[in-house]
Amino acid sequence: MPERRFERYLVAANRAIIFVMMALMATLVFVNVVTRYGFNFSIIWAEEVSQYLMIWIAYLGAVTVLGFRFVVFVWNQETPVLNISLGIPSLAIPIGALLFALHLLFMFRNYVERRYAPGHILEDLRGEEA
Repeated sequence: MPERRFERYLVAANRAIIFVMMALMATLVFVNVVTRYGFNFSIIWAEEVSQYLMIWIAYLGAVTVLGFRFVVFVWNQETPVLNISLGIPSLAIPIGALLFALHLLFMFRNYVERRYAPGHILEDLRGEEA
């Protein structure tokens, strides 16, 4: 079945990406600790990159994959009142995670291209809405 093959490839790719991210995060943290305490300097960006990698790992490793698995698990069950597949409302979990990831990519692209509003402009806009 093509769906199962696609799922296997998707899960394998997701696992590989998560593995690489975890290895990179662990390496960054380790090297930063060694340089901080051994050589008295710190890699300024290592902590921030590690935080962002942890966020990605959490969403890639738990929400999306487990969300799809949960949908498959409950697909044959029905909701109590509407009598529709329980998988339909449960699709919000993986779809929401995917949309979150896409939104994050769009925001990241704007950040890299330096198309974002500085903080003081955002504060001014918030003041106008109140």
